[in-house]
Amino acid sequence: MPDLENNISRMLHEFDPLSLILLLEHLGYDHEQILFRSHPSICSQDALFQEIEFHRHPTPHAVVSINLGLLSAQTPLPSYFLKKLEQDALDAVGFIKFLQFFDHPLLLNFLHSIYPEIHPRIFPRRKDSRRQMLLLFNQRSPATLHWMFRLIFPELDVRVEKAVMQRSVHITPFIVGEGVLGHDAVLGRSWSVPMHGRRVTLLSDTEFTPWGAPWPKEILQRLESQVFPILRTVGLDLEIFLVLRTRRSWAKLQAGSYLGYDVFKGGREQPRRILIFAGHLVE
Repeated sequence: MPDLENNISRMLHEFDPLSLILLLEHLGYDHEQILFRSHPSICSQDALFQEIEFHRHPTPHAVVSINLGLLSAQTPLPSYFLKKLEQDALDAVGFIKFLQFFDHPLLLNFLHSIYPEIHPRIFPRRKDSRRQMLLLFNQRSPATLHWMFRLIFPELDVRVEKAVMQRSVHITPFIVGEGVLGHDAVLGRSWSVPMHGRRVTLLSDTEFTPWGAPWPKEILQRLESQVFPILRTVGLDLEIFLVLRTRRSWAKLQAGSYLGYDVFKGGREQPRRILIFAGHLVE
């Protein structure tokens, strides 16, 4: 978690307000644990967010300094107060803390007016509302699946197509003397049935994520946590493949090398196609 928080602080200027709030909520910060304050400045800045501070005591909370509000260059306050601050005619620390007390509700109301979907009174159960809205789409549609996978795997190229798959159906074994022979009689414990499904292909130019995790492991983790809970509600036969366009590592007799994932040196130079998941999703 500290490494992720350091990355957020380092890349803070690249965030928009909605993405930052959603990321902080994903990290466990409730709406009441995100505080906004204006950054004291007399000139315009090149970014909306100035800095972010993560605190653990007395309770976990995040303080976001933003280049808007009562202390920013675009302050609605008369310039008289800024001149007094420059002339040291006011207690600068006390005056700034006094204005920051009003800054948070003003900035929060401003953000709520821009992004009403994060307002806790308008959408008290925002996650449930978004899930119900998502269920209005046709989850079996290739266009919807492409949009969903592009949203969850922004680092990868996505291709979705219709495909005929074989589903294994477990049946009661045929018992001699009790079973009836006919067109629907099957010998064995399972029967392969052709089904119309969807095939998703994820294409990557690298074998590992930017933080060093193998892509097959990362893809399966995101599928289990974000994709499968949604698709199980509609029932879908699905195949998911990962295609690695480049090769940077070879199979070795050492920890961190995986047979079937890493290839042998000297083999054919071609993209690797790895099966991530194949089966029927249903609740």
